[in-house]
Amino acid sequence: MRKTNPLASLLALTTATICFASNDAAQTGTPHICTAPLPPNIEVTLEGTTFWNGDFPALNVHVKINGADEGHMVVRFPEQLEATHVNSGVYKMYYQDNRLPEWPADLACEPLKVPVKWTGDDKEQSYTMEFDNGMVLKANAKVVGTRVVMTHELTNGSDSNLSGIKFINCVVTGLCTDILDQKMRRTAVPVDGKFQLMRDMVPEFYEYEEDRLELPHFYRSYMAGAKRMFTENPQTFPHPGHPDDPKMALTNWQVIPSIDAAIVATGSKDGKWGIATLSRMADNAWSNAANTCQHADPVIDSCRIGETITSINQIYVFTGPVENLSVKGLPFTQK
Repeated sequence: MRKTNPLASLLALTTATICFASNDAAQTGTPHICTAPLPPNIEVTLEGTTFWNGDFPALNVHVKINGADEGHMVVRFPEQLEATHVNSGVYKMYYQDNRLPEWPADLACEPLKVPVKWTGDDKEQSYTMEFDNGMVLKANAKVVGTRVVMTHELTNGSDSNLSGIKFINCVVTGLCTDILDQKMRRTAVPVDGKFQLMRDMVPEFYEYEEDRLELPHFYRSYMAGAKRMFTENPQTFPHPGHPDDPKMALTNWQVIPSIDAAIVATGSKDGKWGIATLSRMADNAWSNAANTCQHADPVIDSCRIGETITSINQIYVFTGPVENLSVKGLPFTQK
């Protein structure tokens, strides 16, 4: 069995840069994550659990600032796993955590057993999930300072080579105190060297009526060269579980400029802290405003039979207003 596990690149990733200050070590050209000096008052802890409505794995990320509990975010870990079956050329969903009728899924395989057994402590959590087609998924989340580094290691024990493997981790930030941002007034992506609000970069944006805020509306942004999902603003399509109800239609907004890196960040209402989700293995970043979910979903080109691949993305708890974030040094790229 050939195994490729880019843990060496993990060191580069965990040192890739999101910076507040212009006079930091990013000017040396060494990629790393840095901030202006942070007081030792941010505490991030982990709890392995299950997603709200089922037995599928989820990760609670608890945040305390100055000893005060700021709530927790829930990571659907993963929410979905998608790939193209090379032999047939068919794009399939290989895993889906939400099995409600509202979100039907044509699955290529099923886990042999859920819920999974989490192991670890409040700074690192792991599990292993085996599938009925021979695939094995190992998940790990580890706290590094004010970051959570999340990895998925997929071994392809199926009967087909896979391509375009997409690891979708939904980071639900809206449960944290003062983070919920349904009108996207505090959610930003990096464009031209600074973080800019997503809604300000959608010329056709209009405010949602209060009775629609609980419905999914997505704000998507793309790096240069990435394939965009659509060209119109807004793009609406029927809800898969309610195809005949126009009030349930899903709405996409697309940020027009290209983003510098696959990072999406939301600041708190008081401007004192915030949460960012990022990956150098993704070429787009997006948010579902209803729950202020954040996505920077890694994609790996291929995984042959017997091969093991590793995806990596991160959550970053930062201090200060979201507008003060900047990307310096080496930017996050697709590979």
